[in-house]
This record gives sequence, C-alpha cells and structure tokens, in this order.
Amino acid sequence: MSVINPEITVPILLNTNNFVQNSKSTYRYNFPGVGLRLEQGDKLALSSMYLYYSWFSITQDYGNNKFTIIINSISYNATVPDGYYSIEDLEKYIQHFCIQNGLYLRNSNNEYVYYISLSNNPTRYRFQLHLTTLPTSLPTGWSQDPVSPFPFPTTSVTMQLQFNDLFGKIIGFTAGTYPSSLQTSDYSVLGDKAPIINPVQSILIRCNMISNGQFSNPTDLLDIFTVSKVNYGGIIKHEPSDSKYNSITPGKYNFIQIELVDQNLNPIKLEDIEVSILLIFKINH
Repeated sequence: MSVINPEITVPILLNTNNFVQNSKSTYRYNFPGVGLRLEQGDKLALSSMYLYYSWFSITQDYGNNKFTIIINSISYNATVPDGYYSIEDLEKYIQHFCIQNGLYLRNSNNEYVYYISLSNNPTRYRFQLHLTTLPTSLPTGWSQDPVSPFPFPTTSVTMQLQFNDLFGKIIGFTAGTYPSSLQTSDYSVLGDKAPIINPVQSILIRCNMISNGQFSNPTDLLDIFTVSKVNYGGIIKHEPSDSKYNSITPGKYNFIQIELVDQNLNPIKLEDIEVSILLIFKINH
C-alpha cells in the first residue's frame, strides 16, 4: 500500500528585524538549526505585504537630479537633493536655486520675481515651462540680492534651461536646451511627452528560493504589484485575493531572502524599512 505524504502549510513572517543592513530593500529570515530542505513540488506564495510609501522620486542613483540654467552664457548647475518631489515641490526647488544664485529680483512690493517657472497642465497631461524675458537693468524701486547681484543681459532675452534625458523624463521633456536659442519675448513650451514624476511604476518582489523557469524574467519573481490610491508616506497594503504559488528550486536553504526592485529591476531604496511580509510555504514531504 502506498503512503501519501500530507501537504503541510508553513507561514513565515518577515519584518523590520529581518532587514539586511546596508541594503536598500532586502529582508532575510534565517532558518533555525540546520536549515530547511525543500524538494520538487514544494511551493511558496506571498500572502500579504505591508510597507510605507517611502522611496524617493529624484536621486543621485537614478541620475535624474541635475539641470542647468544658462544666463549670459554662464551655466548655473543645479543638483536636486534626493527626495520625493511633486511638480509643486520641484517648482519650489527651482525658486530656491534661483535665490541661492541671485537669479531673482524683488519688486517694489518686496515680492520675489522669478524668470522661470514649471507648472502642471492637467488638460494636456503635460508640464509646461515658462521663461520670461530678463530686464537689462534694475527696474526703479526694485532690489536684487546683496551678495549675488543679478546677471543682467545687455539685451532683454530669456534665460535657458538645459537637462539630460533622465531629468527630462521627470518633467516630460526630451533632453536638450529650452529654448534652443535666446528669445527676445516670453517663452512657453508644453512638454512633448507624459511626465514620469515617480520612476517607480511597479514593485517586483524577488526571492532567492524561486525558480520560474528559463523564460521568466526575472526567474526569481515571487510577486508584483503597483502603488495606487496611496499618498506619499502612507501605508501600502498588498493583499493578493488569490495567492500565486511559485515553484521552489529544490535544495537545502539556510535562509530565505526577499528583495524589492522596480520595473527595471533596480533595487528600491526604502527610507522607512518598517514592513510586514507574510509568506506561505506548501510542503509535500
């Protein structure tokens, strides 16, 4: 008479205590004793995952943090600090950069006047760049920065904004210099593509135990989900309605490791490492 081995279900919970130091978003659970031996037919699924929406949208690692303002053939190079930026936040940073470099004036009401702005055009699903012509001298009753005097041009023209493809993706513009030549009248241009204000569109969960076959990319993909209807800083709740069980590579394991990457397989750097990851094993031996 044959003996049928019962299938057993084993839950494993990973949390902040399992975070791998100096990693961006890797969690590891060490099996007790001599480890865990898994065989052909054993499977693993993600039951639930909770984490904070805490990764940045503009970073040095992404390479999308630089732009240049050009006035009088002088380049003012900006490096945006790592952070999560809405279009309004990015506009504020541009203004801050202008203040730091004296690229602003104060009118007779002591109001700050900027000659560059970036705004949202929701009707067209685009961002819009506005550049106004610069004065050739200080207007009557106005003032300039006492430390960094305004670089007045000899002819009233616009400044120029220059950036690479990675910053361009954030604001929805092809890489280049805007305008390509100096303009003697105000300049306004709509982005030529949809902005990608957050480079992370999908979160892929990779696992060292998973083997989905040679045609899978990546072969160790455990699950995938997107962030929707969650504000930055809020809790993301991923609770699959139907657990997807993945094949496990047979062998002996001392630990199980989970890593979060984006749709381009770049590790996602979590600023808040508080997570709760519930995994379910189905073991048939």
